[in-house]
Amino acid sequence: MRSALVFFVALPIALVTTGTLTGCGDDSSSGGGGAGGEAGTGGIGTEGPINAPEGEWTWVPFPGTQCMDGSETGFAINRHGANDDVVIFLEGGNACFNFGSCASTANLDGYDAEKFAAQGADDVGQYPYLDRSNPDNPYKDMSFVYVPYCSGDLHAGDREGVTVANVERQFKGYSNMSAFLERLVPTFSGAQRVVLTGISAGGFGATLNYDHVASAFGAEVDTILMDDSGPLLSAPYAPECLQQHFYDTWGYADTIAAGCPECQEGNFTEAFVEHLLGKYPDARLGLISSAEDATITNLLGFGLDDCVNLQTSPLDYDLAEYTAGLEDLRDRVAAGSSGFRLFLIPGDEHVFLDNALGSVNQDGTALTDWIAQALAGDAAWANVPAP
Repeated sequence: MRSALVFFVALPIALVTTGTLTGCGDDSSSGGGGAGGEAGTGGIGTEGPINAPEGEWTWVPFPGTQCMDGSETGFAINRHGANDDVVIFLEGGNACFNFGSCASTANLDGYDAEKFAAQGADDVGQYPYLDRSNPDNPYKDMSFVYVPYCSGDLHAGDREGVTVANVERQFKGYSNMSAFLERLVPTFSGAQRVVLTGISAGGFGATLNYDHVASAFGAEVDTILMDDSGPLLSAPYAPECLQQHFYDTWGYADTIAAGCPECQEGNFTEAFVEHLLGKYPDARLGLISSAEDATITNLLGFGLDDCVNLQTSPLDYDLAEYTAGLEDLRDRVAAGSSGFRLFLIPGDEHVFLDNALGSVNQDGTALTDWIAQALAGDAAWANVPAP
């Protein structure tokens, strides 16, 4: 049964490693911690490349970043010494735009080293694409960066002091990412491939930050998008009034629209997708979705009838319309694109990258193999199923 309030499913912070979790204490004052050491002595520091130990999860604090409650956050890193290729994973967990949604959004009280240590230890083994021990993991030879979700804005906002549900919030997901990139780019200066991925709210965030990340790493780096269950549908499938509410509440005029002049209010999702396709015609931009995603259709229901129930509970969204919206994205918006691909799965399941490797199959293609094709730049990478 779909909830009227919880419309994004938060991914457990599942960190599968061959090492251990480090940086567990509150070490922000020293700029380092655990096996990462102290700033200035080969530790993680507070600026420049991150010298974290290989094969271990290390928390990296970022002074000046903000969660919704104004507290400082950071990310976790797990280095692999074989090369500088890296997977940047964005956590999911709802979004904050009305009373019900804010009540169910992840990490309302912030996300720091202590929370990473507690949740990471509890959830080890739950996320197969961060498991280097599995030979079927297409990312096994890459470094991992885990970006927690405490901004409530699909990782894409930059607006301070916004009162939502009678609480003042800081929506700083995009500016936090800017701070992260200032250290990630020099840390992986030899990268040939960067995979930007996430689920649910993190899937939306991966797409909304694609230009952000690709521009930071530069044209010589192959930046690959793998968005799980965060589709930027066009109006009317994603109602314009709902898009406008998100745009205004989270300050998108100063983030995604800053590099996309045509992304000005209303149907900004279509303009943004077209912007990515035009600026990065050879990039691999992958979207994974079920045909009738129960969670995202619940979200879109807040926008029906010109957002009449935006502040209460969503109206029932026609599941066939959601399928049509995905097909519209694939067949019209991305028509002629050499890089956009959709892996479309029957049913209403929400998020797939937390499934066991090899367990998600459609039309004779395993999702793991489809991701591996994208990673390799295989010319056979295609929409599944074919239109």
